Amino acid sequence: DIHYSQMYSTPLYINPAFTGNHDCEYRAGVNYRQQAASFTVPFETYTAWGDTRFSPKFLRQRGWFGIGAHMYYDNAGDGDLKKVQGMFFGAYSQGFNADNSLYGTLGVGVGITNRSLNANNLIFGDQWDNNLLEFNLGKTSNDLLNIQNSSIFYPDFNLGLSVHHLVNETWMYEIGGSISHINTPVESFFG
Repeated sequence: DIHYSQMYSTPLYINPAFTGNHDCEYRAGVNYRQQAASFTVPFETYTAWGDTRFSPKFLRQRGWFGIGAHMYYDNAGDGDLKKVQGMFFGAYSQGFNADNSLYGTLGVGVGITNRSLNANNLIFGDQWDNNLLEFNLGKTSNDLLNIQNSSIFYPDFNLGLSVHHLVNETWMYEIGGSISHINTPVESFFG
């Protein structure tokens, strides 16, 4: 999975329960990270996300729904190992006291992921030539022959919970947890 140094800048990715948990009408963000810049092809990650909240009248301001989405693109290394994901999020928050300073949230994320690579750009160990003491890129690797799919798609599901408590105007805490890839998708190019 992607790794941002400022992880709280991607709230929906961290925990689907953060969907719609803000004091404004909507929020959105974009993120970019480049790592291993000294490599021939640095790892790059782009993310765009947004969410909103709404409170139907039948909930009497005691609860609200949040909806959101994120897209991210990640490209790693010479083999163009790419991950493109689109995910939609939904959450329900319920206040536990009169002013909703204590509330709990259950959030769900549902999405589709594509993993792909350009195996022709990869160099495998069985391409090493002991006589020349270098890789023979003209020799076809047995590992390359075992790759059945260079692009795979799979569904992905995430679940999150959080409890938020605003103790006073200057102090609050939030406790939560999330589980990503509940369906344990298989990311294998070997079938």
